[in-house]
Amino acid sequence: MHKLLFVDLDDTLFHSHNKRQPDTHDVALAYLQDGSAISYANQKQMTMLKFWQESHVMIPVTARNRNAFERVAIEFKHGAVINYGGIVLQADGSLDEAWSQQSQAHARHSEPILQVLLDYLNSLIQTTEYSSLHARIISDVGIAFYVLLKSKTGDLVQVAQVTHMVKQFLAQEGWTEYQVHHNGNNLAIMPPWLNKRHGVRYLLAQWQQRGEVVSFGMGDSVIDLGFMNECDYLMVPNPSQIVSQRMDV
Repeated sequence: MHKLLFVDLDDTLFHSHNKRQPDTHDVALAYLQDGSAISYANQKQMTMLKFWQESHVMIPVTARNRNAFERVAIEFKHGAVINYGGIVLQADGSLDEAWSQQSQAHARHSEPILQVLLDYLNSLIQTTEYSSLHARIISDVGIAFYVLLKSKTGDLVQVAQVTHMVKQFLAQEGWTEYQVHHNGNNLAIMPPWLNKRHGVRYLLAQWQQRGEVVSFGMGDSVIDLGFMNECDYLMVPNPSQIVSQRMDV
């Protein structure tokens, strides 16, 4: 039986030093473009990572784009779901062309709306109150995926305020099917076709053609619940956004 672990990366397998200061025993697992370490795993995380690598088919499911994914120092041998599900990588790291073409077709319809959303956010940023925020359209391999807003100063209150305003704007425009994902200093606004769930469902179907499968989904964020619910078992690290927002503990 194939034992598959579909797993989120950031805040699940490792944490950035902004969220948890590393100690001398932590291991660097993700790097910035200049080569400096940005994310680390503690000894518990490293122990479990080794266990899963030895006993499961590990398939990462991440918001990271291709460049950022390649700066993760974990060997994945069975493909990946990146860009929130917009891109699927094959086992050798190459693009799944059929999936990419499908995403490109979807993006042709959603990109004009993403530009409207970006213009709306930039109109807020031009005001004194929100001048420390920055917004852009996230694209990879020539495909526009979603709009991302962050605070350059780490002002989480402002990001939360804009999240509420974005939801109101989407309702006003009749775009309620667009997903608003707010987690800390990240506000992502995604078209309905972009979802980690879709990529996991696609890869699960491929593995099921090879034989019997038992699947595990692991993530920290509320938005991860979509792909996790495609799996037979769900796993959540503690602490996490899922624990704080969805579990009565």
